[in-house]
Amino acid sequence: MGSIFNILGFVIAGLYLLVSIMCGVIFWSNKDDLRIPVRTLAAITVALHAVYILILVVNTRRLPMASPVEAVAFTSFILALTYIVIHYTSKESGTGLFLYPVIFMLQAPAAFLLTPVDTFNPILASPYFALHTIPTILGYTAFLIAMKYGLMYLLMYSQIKSKKIGKIFRRMPDLNGLDKLNTRSVITGFTFLTIGIVSGSLWATSVWEDRQGFDLKLVAGFVPWVLYGISIQLRYLSGWRGKRVAFISVIGGVMLLLFFMII
Repeated sequence: MGSIFNILGFVIAGLYLLVSIMCGVIFWSNKDDLRIPVRTLAAITVALHAVYILILVVNTRRLPMASPVEAVAFTSFILALTYIVIHYTSKESGTGLFLYPVIFMLQAPAAFLLTPVDTFNPILASPYFALHTIPTILGYTAFLIAMKYGLMYLLMYSQIKSKKIGKIFRRMPDLNGLDKLNTRSVITGFTFLTIGIVSGSLWATSVWEDRQGFDLKLVAGFVPWVLYGISIQLRYLSGWRGKRVAFISVIGGVMLLLFFMII
């Protein structure tokens, strides 16, 4: 794909690092005049990241999931895209410092190591695989973002209860803001994962007709879907808010991470 693709990968990693630094400056110095420039820079970076992934897809004619490095590069993009959608559709700010460094740490190795794999499973080239995998990954990343907000909520709640509020918590959204961000992330994740499950079920039988019995991949998708679906119902039907919803988000996120390690 040439040197331009490699240079673009380094530029994107550098921009994520710059966004992370600017988020840190805003967080620790509370410079509100930097918020709009940071949002703009983050949006431009994610747009460039989308071009980077699109170039990879067009040249390989498949979803970039054939190697761990490809998967990391693709996941870092999905994570950034999901977060920026949640961030732009909410009025809360001040949490980018807790995520953009993670995105940078995922994209930086990909910039150095990403080399498209020539030999890969033909399933990766199927459009049905993309229709299933992309919304599923979007759902998982939204749930992991919800876990972040849930942890932040529980930590702040603990500090408030113990009346030991440190400087770091003065820079974060209040409990109500974190609760809204958590809920928005959970609903986003549930919506995308539902699309992923439905699209996957439409073609899984023909692809895996030779498989029988218990499949951990199905559990990895279905169990979190049920858990977060129940949490949404409890929120709107039983009035669950705050600490209990945050706890479910953390449990669900940990469960997802465990599934990833097992599978």
